[in-house]
Amino acid sequence: MAALAESSDWGGVDPICALRESAVGASQSFRESLALGAIELAQLAPTDGLRKRHLLFAARLAESLTWRSSTPGEAETTGSAATKGSPADWAGVIARIYDQITASHGDEPIPVRRGKDRLDALAPGRRAPRFVARDTAGNEVRSSDFEGKIVLYRFWSDRSAASIAAHEEDLALLRLFWDTPFELVGISSDLDRKKHLDVLAESRVGGTQIYDGPIGTELVDALARAGNNSRTTPTSSTASWNFPTVGSSILVDSAGVIRAHNLHGAALEQAIQGLVAEHRIRLREQRLTGQSGD
Repeated sequence: MAALAESSDWGGVDPICALRESAVGASQSFRESLALGAIELAQLAPTDGLRKRHLLFAARLAESLTWRSSTPGEAETTGSAATKGSPADWAGVIARIYDQITASHGDEPIPVRRGKDRLDALAPGRRAPRFVARDTAGNEVRSSDFEGKIVLYRFWSDRSAASIAAHEEDLALLRLFWDTPFELVGISSDLDRKKHLDVLAESRVGGTQIYDGPIGTELVDALARAGNNSRTTPTSSTASWNFPTVGSSILVDSAGVIRAHNLHGAALEQAIQGLVAEHRIRLREQRLTGQSGD
């Protein structure tokens, strides 16, 4: 562990990237272990820069441990005997990490401010942020396009094999819930658009794909010929979501409310099924209310 902490290049692999890849799709108890490991690495790090990187990563991992999912029928595991702390415990860990980083720098660094904003804005029960972005073809995509839909947002990168694999697994959800108001949205802010498109072509991913990176000269020229002179996305959807961790996912209900983070497998399917049932009940109630008002 000490040797790993002393270098940002361990066997040719950045330890933070390796830990991040391990966290994608991991169980809550394993994410807790990774967060504790990152904190231990931070204490062993020989430089302030490495210590800050490890602490910020530990805080990112701990974020999802402070959020209680609020999807119907989902088994509640947070704070159970299988985990190492309650949401309040992990919120305290994050607060101490941010205090430690701020104290060592003399002011509050941008990553700390973003982390605090993300922790508050993306908590289950909050409304999903509004955004205007572009898909890979340069077409405008708005958050309003998904109103009345149950949406799984997956934040992925061509630099993260684990996030690509997780997004490929998401494709099965489109087949499973094809006759429901379920939508899958992938969001990437990769800088190399050609590489991004190559990964899309080679990978088995589906749904709407939002691209937050530079849109490229050829696409700029094509958009200009069509009367659109924008060189980048109208706004960064990644920024609107407060820069979530690569590989993470956020589940939003048909009322536009955030309900869960980083669910996978059977738990994710069960959560979506519950939200579909909620949506149908809501529509039925609306119809009954409309009939009674006639």
